[in-house]
Amino acid sequence: MLMCYHVSQDSNAAALKAKYKAQYPLENQHHLFFHANGFAHPELALVCASHLNATNLNNAYSLPVHNDSSEMIINRFKWGLIPHWVKDWDTAKKLRIQTLNAVSETVFEKPSFRDSIMTRRCIIPVTGFFEWKHLEKHKQPFYIYPADEVIFNLAGIYSSWKNPSTLEVMNTFSILTKEASGLMADIHNSKFRQPVFIQNQHVASWLNPTLSKNGVLELFQDKVEIDAHPISNLISSKVEDSNIPDVTLPLNLL
Repeated sequence: MLMCYHVSQDSNAAALKAKYKAQYPLENQHHLFFHANGFAHPELALVCASHLNATNLNNAYSLPVHNDSSEMIINRFKWGLIPHWVKDWDTAKKLRIQTLNAVSETVFEKPSFRDSIMTRRCIIPVTGFFEWKHLEKHKQPFYIYPADEVIFNLAGIYSSWKNPSTLEVMNTFSILTKEASGLMADIHNSKFRQPVFIQNQHVASWLNPTLSKNGVLELFQDKVEIDAHPISNLISSKVEDSNIPDVTLPLNLL
């Protein structure tokens, strides 16, 4: 039931700060991803409410305290959520492969996600993502992107985990998915899944840790206009670097 393992995040730091009217304390660590593969556990820029600051990021066992400020903050998290209760690094490595996505239909029940969904929600700002359409004899990769703007607001959840052996704190996230509809159902015609999108006017509500469960469920229904085009098999290459601008080019332009 999962699907969102490949995204692009090629907006620069200034564009992200402007869109979300956010601070970006780690701006000097920002770099572009034309293709970020979740299975490599890349560190991406995430948008959180302003109560998530450097102090409580370094304490893996304390929940952020919400304040009344509407200001947002951009932080950097690794893809593949590690729940705070994981006991050792070997378990964490195995689990984070399974937590690249969180199924919205079961997120309130699953032990890995049920704490984060209520109080640790985030936005993953991506310029697009990649999916494969099953045809008769092959799979055709597609690049999917916003129809009317530059950046998607993908719904995510985060967690902080402290390695008991090294005391290193790892901040990690998962992307929420739901049943595909419209163009996404046509493209992802094997599992019929898509990311959960959050509309611009609902970003602050999504990030608010006091939002009720019913409020969260309602935001799962947000819809945005998308566009897509087929791309080359560079995205799937085992030998060529796919983290280059050409990876998103329409197939007929290559």
